[in-house]
Amino acid sequence: MLVCDICTQEVTSEDDMKSHLLVAHMEQEHCCPFCAVTGLTYDDVSYHIQAAHADTLEPWSSDEDQCDEVLDETTSSTSSSNSTSGQELGTGNHGMTTEGCTGDPDAEQKSTERQSSSKEEDIPRNVVSKYKIPPSEEPLAGGAMVIDDYTPPTASAAYIAGGGDLVVVCPFCCKTKNSIDRLELHVSTEHADLLASPPNKGRANQQYECPMCSLVCANSDILQEHVNLHLEENCDPAKLASDAVLARQLQAEEDRRRRVEESEQEKAEFQKLQRQIGLDNSAGYQQQSVQNRERAVGRGRMHPIEFRMQKAEMMESLATGVDDGRTKTTAKITSDAVLARQLQAEEDRRRRVEESEREKAEFQKLQRQFGLDNSGGYRQQSVQNLEQAVARGRMHPIEFHMQKAEMMESLATGVDDGRTKTSGVMEALHRYYSTAGPEVHRVWLCSPLDHLSSSGGDKGWGCGFRNFQMLFSSVFLSDTYKDFLPDNRYIPCIPKIQALIEDAWKEGFDPQGASHFNSKLLGTRAWIGASEIYCLLTSLRLKCRIIDFHTPSSPSGTHPLLFEWVLNYYASDPRGAGGKVVCSSKPAIYLQHQGHSRTIVGIEERKNKSYCLLLFDPGCPPESMKRLTRQRLEGADLKRLRRYAGGLRHKQYQIVAVEGILSPEEKTGRLQMSKVFRAERIP
Repeated sequence: MLVCDICTQEVTSEDDMKSHLLVAHMEQEHCCPFCAVTGLTYDDVSYHIQAAHADTLEPWSSDEDQCDEVLDETTSSTSSSNSTSGQELGTGNHGMTTEGCTGDPDAEQKSTERQSSSKEEDIPRNVVSKYKIPPSEEPLAGGAMVIDDYTPPTASAAYIAGGGDLVVVCPFCCKTKNSIDRLELHVSTEHADLLASPPNKGRANQQYECPMCSLVCANSDILQEHVNLHLEENCDPAKLASDAVLARQLQAEEDRRRRVEESEQEKAEFQKLQRQIGLDNSAGYQQQSVQNRERAVGRGRMHPIEFRMQKAEMMESLATGVDDGRTKTTAKITSDAVLARQLQAEEDRRRRVEESEREKAEFQKLQRQFGLDNSGGYRQQSVQNLEQAVARGRMHPIEFHMQKAEMMESLATGVDDGRTKTSGVMEALHRYYSTAGPEVHRVWLCSPLDHLSSSGGDKGWGCGFRNFQMLFSSVFLSDTYKDFLPDNRYIPCIPKIQALIEDAWKEGFDPQGASHFNSKLLGTRAWIGASEIYCLLTSLRLKCRIIDFHTPSSPSGTHPLLFEWVLNYYASDPRGAGGKVVCSSKPAIYLQHQGHSRTIVGIEERKNKSYCLLLFDPGCPPESMKRLTRQRLEGADLKRLRRYAGGLRHKQYQIVAVEGILSPEEKTGRLQMSKVFRAERIP
């Protein structure tokens, strides 16, 4: 037996002492043992018992002493149970739970008489069973208690609230017995299955809550017995029968409402179908016509007088049975279809005319661009430029007549007047590379040639002719061809070159190119390209090749294979001398790309292993080219001649290179090959 040091309360075990200290001296919350008052301190509960339950205390002791004893015993009981058995069973009544306490002897005798004269089933259920709950369990919210363990029914005893008659209550079905022996017999016979299986071993944390009251149990079997009591008390056969009847009535009403809705829906769909096909007994032709005209009058789209006139005509038509002719649908549809076809045909014709005009304008623009618009050739453009110079005061009339006379003499003889020719450039380059140019490792130069610039007579279209003049000058100034051209050691003028190309077409060279120019070049401003240069040289019995670099040979869009071909062309000359400057006996190379052409006169191999082409451009004026003939050149002077790989970024380039002289048989063979003109393609 242990004694509390604070209140001298005696308890039986250490667990009870811990619960007592927690509840009585730490939480400081007590409940009244005689009523439902809870949540008070020790002093408040003592005062409440003395004030409200003084008649239940023992008469031979003072109120305060007896109240303290009751509270001490209640506190000890609370520490072990912490709830009344009435709360466990779903009841709200409280009773005194101290065992061995006796009340008034008269009251005890009266209670015994009532007990003997009453039946067990008539004993009221306002009793409280005393269960032993482990001290570690805490009360739940609302006063409910988790029943995790229990003692045998022999330890359960109760007193009728307010009396002293001893009765025992079954913890499973709440039936009362007069003695503990009867209770044990009742439990062993009626609840043997519950005693055989322990309550939820291994599931201490699982809780079950009563759906009808605030009871929470850890044993599902006990909770099921508890719920069965609620059902037995509330079960009413008459009520169940009325509920079944009500359910059948509600179901019948729902079925009737659904059938009505389906019927209404079918009726609405049928009426909609009738209106759609005109079987809804709506207005006929007369009524609808009048309604439409009335709406037109109401909306201001018809005058009332016109409404009455149309109505009268309609009534007359109905009376006579003859249509008023206002709506002739078939004829109107036919006329509309005819009109639509006519409009479509007119639109197609207009579109074809517009396309034809656009194509014609584009073709004329292309003709003007390539000099095929019959706007005059070299002679007419030269005279116009001289006249404009006189009109603007840049030329004296005497000079105008002198230059015009020289031009007419040049056209008559077929020899270029030499006004745009610059000689001695190749010799100046040879001197420069021999004494300067430290960045150049080696350089190859073609045979000597003259530079010819564009003049006022061929400005804008004569680059191909000027490059042919430079190439031809390189041929007849070369020692290789001096014996082949003894009578042609002159540079032909542009009209003479046009006439020579027409003669080559007449021989049968390049019929496709001839058809493109309509076999006429003389007196036009037409552009020429690599194919015309090839045909002209071949007709003069010069062996040449036309090579097409049709696509860039580098991912950067450049043409390194073009540089390699030019280097091999000049380096393959067996008569080329060694040293830094190699003067080849091979002529210059004609270079063509989109919109312009130039002449390759040499190639540099620089010390960084890169290559640079030396080009003569017909667009360079004679004054600039004459600066290159000075005795002492500088590297900056060659800037206009040098073109590195990054400077040639056109998609396609074509070159024409002279490689010897053709025999009459070889010329005939190349004539036949030019019927289907093909160039060598690299890569």
